[in-house]
Amino acid sequence: MSQKQWELLGVRGLSATDESAEEFTGTLLIHPVGSAEPVEAIQIRVKRSILAEMQANLSRLLKRSTRFTPPPR
Repeated sequence: MSQKQWELLGVRGLSATDESAEEFTGTLLIHPVGSAEPVEAIQIRVKRSILAEMQANLSRLLKRSTRFTPPPR
């Protein structure tokens, strides 16, 4: 039996109580791939260390992407 696959549509409201927080809260918007099911909103808590790891991994992935152009700062 194959596992259900999910498509990540967005992250909303990812915030913390202060700028030195170690944990952030927000909402993941997901949708089952190939399904007519509606979008689901899941409340999440994410540690700062995980966000830093994701940033490093996504940055490397996007740099290898031939069509990615970083937004101006």
